[in-house]
Amino acid sequence: MYDVAFVGSTLARAMRELGEDAVVVEPFRLRTSLRYPWKAATLPFRAAGVLGAAATVRRGHFDVVHVHYARLGMIGLLAGRPYALHVHGTDIRGVRPGSLWGRQTGPLLRRARLVYYSTPDLERWVRPFRDDAIFLPNPIETDRFRPLAAGDPARATRRDLLVGVRLAPIKGLPTILETLRLLAAERPAVTITIVAQGDGIEAARAAAGPNATVVAPTSRDELAELLRGHRLALGQFLVGAMGNYEIEALSAGVPVVMHCDKESAYAASPPIVDAADAGEAVARIGELLDDEAKLDELAARGPAWVDANHAARTVAARVIADYRRSGLAPA
Repeated sequence: MYDVAFVGSTLARAMRELGEDAVVVEPFRLRTSLRYPWKAATLPFRAAGVLGAAATVRRGHFDVVHVHYARLGMIGLLAGRPYALHVHGTDIRGVRPGSLWGRQTGPLLRRARLVYYSTPDLERWVRPFRDDAIFLPNPIETDRFRPLAAGDPARATRRDLLVGVRLAPIKGLPTILETLRLLAAERPAVTITIVAQGDGIEAARAAAGPNATVVAPTSRDELAELLRGHRLALGQFLVGAMGNYEIEALSAGVPVVMHCDKESAYAASPPIVDAADAGEAVARIGELLDDEAKLDELAARGPAWVDANHAARTVAARVIADYRRSGLAPA
């Protein structure tokens, strides 16, 4: 329910492949760029979407209701069904139990049979509400996000660096912009592709210089091809954890340069190139672009790590086991 970062639809697909009947119910959402207080005018439409989704769930014969996004936990309550609640980022990051949003979100989290959080950095925010919350790695379609074969002629035409991360403050925009400025100054021959998403697009275009190309966001079907068309990917620098973009890049055999300090959430550290600041990021990018063998060795490690930690079927099997363990689904 509510397909945040394609997690719901990817889980549902994997569950069906495992023999379970799973569907995604999307509440109607009025898409708008309005900010508060003007956004408050859309509340009646959003409330209608929640009520409609709850009615759909109530009419359905579902053993499990798995709700994505904290504040939509009310759908489980309105439907009168036990539910799992899955938090993803802005719905919980910065929310404290005594705050306005915390007082609204807290009861929904406490009444959930299971609570999941999608990235390791969210643990500090969700645990004050539920100390039994579970880190659930985002499921990745590894059959879609696969690397180029060693002899594929497309390898010869790859561009150097993809900036596919959303250009927004929460992604560490100042560090991303400074990285692009330094690259343009120190390595003007580096070819850069910037995906036009987020408020920092024009600033990124200006920082990256004449060798940068700005492209429109791609469809889901084209994203894997866009990733494979690059030798490296530039990731985020603020929260210290990977999002879907970075993980999908690794799965596609594209090494990622970013800041990541949440490696302990995994049994084996992800094969990312950690950089604390822009200067270090530019140095690591240069080292890899200058050493094709090292770049290829790092690229080869990504798909295996993603398959072990984020493969959709593996994650889905774990969720099904959690449903049964918690009593949400029959054993």
